[in-house]
Amino acid sequence: MSGPSLQQHSAWGMHDVVLHLLEDEPRGCFLDAAAGVGALVPRLLSRGFSVEACDIDPAAYVPQQPPCRQVDLNQPLPYATNSLDGIICLEALEHLLHPRFTVQEFGRVVRRDGCLIVSTPNIQSVYSRLHFLLFGTFDFFDTMSPCPGAFWAQRGHISPLPFPVLRHALNAAGFTLERVATNRLVSRALAVRPIAHLATRLAEVALSLPIRCATAWKYPGDRNAQSLRSPVLLRGENLVLKARRVDDERG
Repeated sequence: MSGPSLQQHSAWGMHDVVLHLLEDEPRGCFLDAAAGVGALVPRLLSRGFSVEACDIDPAAYVPQQPPCRQVDLNQPLPYATNSLDGIICLEALEHLLHPRFTVQEFGRVVRRDGCLIVSTPNIQSVYSRLHFLLFGTFDFFDTMSPCPGAFWAQRGHISPLPFPVLRHALNAAGFTLERVATNRLVSRALAVRPIAHLATRLAEVALSLPIRCATAWKYPGDRNAQSLRSPVLLRGENLVLKARRVDDERG
């Protein structure tokens, strides 16, 4: 059940990053929210996790067990409060009308000390910043694209989430951020397009230093602001955030 057909809807390297982030987690019950075809499910099961799955379109789900429940993440989740040890929600928040509400629901159903892993396109990479400067749209959110076959034009990305907004949403839902990772660097994603690859690498080299310096100047001594000048945010394709449920604490 983990063959190529189950990997077709996932960003390159995404599941490997998630499994790495879960290595030290207790083997409890995790919900794969927006499970898609179910590619991650057998890999979680093989590592000893108990898994539940949900998606707005269960017809696309491949594994026989566990079954996939039809759930609209824009609505209240049909799971009891404090009923899950963790949630994994990959490549979904950017599709939702109210992603902050969804994160609040995640905070409701995850137990204290439980784990949440979410991913979303990194609109703060140097490449995405240049994309916005030149075209007025973020990378992966180019609704003006004339190419109907473009990835960003057909995936329904409607809610760009800057890292500080997503971190604030996690804190407001009772989570504290533990790790910020990426599935791969933008320049590696563009390796098959030599001109775009070279231009991106030159831009990263030219702009990363002034961005880091400006961030350090604006937020001196701010521990949370360190992420704003990290290689993950400046060069990563997708953000993968791991957070811990800490009840009413805010970080």
